[in-house]
Amino acid sequence: MSRDFKLNTLDEFLNKEFPKSEELFTGLLHSSKLVLAVAKPKSYKSTLLRDICISMSIGIDFNGKKIKRRNTAYIIGEEDPAEVQSHIFQILQNKKVETLDNFFIESFKGSLSPQEAAQFLKHIVTKYSLECIVIDPMVNLLNIEDLDSYNSSYALFEPISEVIRETQCSIVFITHANKSSDKAIGSIGFEAAADSIITINKDKNNSIIKVKTDGRHAPTQMELSVCSSTRTFTISKK
Repeated sequence: MSRDFKLNTLDEFLNKEFPKSEELFTGLLHSSKLVLAVAKPKSYKSTLLRDICISMSIGIDFNGKKIKRRNTAYIIGEEDPAEVQSHIFQILQNKKVETLDNFFIESFKGSLSPQEAAQFLKHIVTKYSLECIVIDPMVNLLNIEDLDSYNSSYALFEPISEVIRETQCSIVFITHANKSSDKAIGSIGFEAAADSIITINKDKNNSIIKVKTDGRHAPTQMELSVCSSTRTFTISKK
């Protein structure tokens, strides 16, 4: 293999056409990215990501601005499907939409190896022409033998990153934060392997959440108001 390796001249490299990353959801998500959504328990991470998925499928952001409609999916790992169903009804009612033909959802609990997870994700991404899929939570899909091993955690994402490169679909893994920080539980290898980190924190009154992104795009921060009755989000006016 090493004998077949060829370097490009500068002109050759500059004239190559590479896939361009598109913004999927204003300020938070871009195409072809492996994303970690990190928050402490009961911090609205699941409800926020569901709202974002459905908003992308409708084609509207939290400001009410029209964005390109996307095929999205949400994999339920640990929540009660009946409660998720109730929340989705609330989101649709809040956004004045009755149904969507480009949003897909199902429960799945596995303990898959990285290769098995990659095959599973590639199959559903291809079958439903997905542009973004949320796995909630990460540990309900992947068999993670050692959360604290840098090499193991980094290598865990390699086959999944290959699926992202092949399909251009963004894959978002929801995970818990450490008790003492906003970092993802386990080794720093998880965050090192991700293209983008979405960190979610709520205020003491449970009425505002602060969302921050870090990664290979310009970092962004936003404050979102939480409607407690519908569990939906809008840009905070404070």
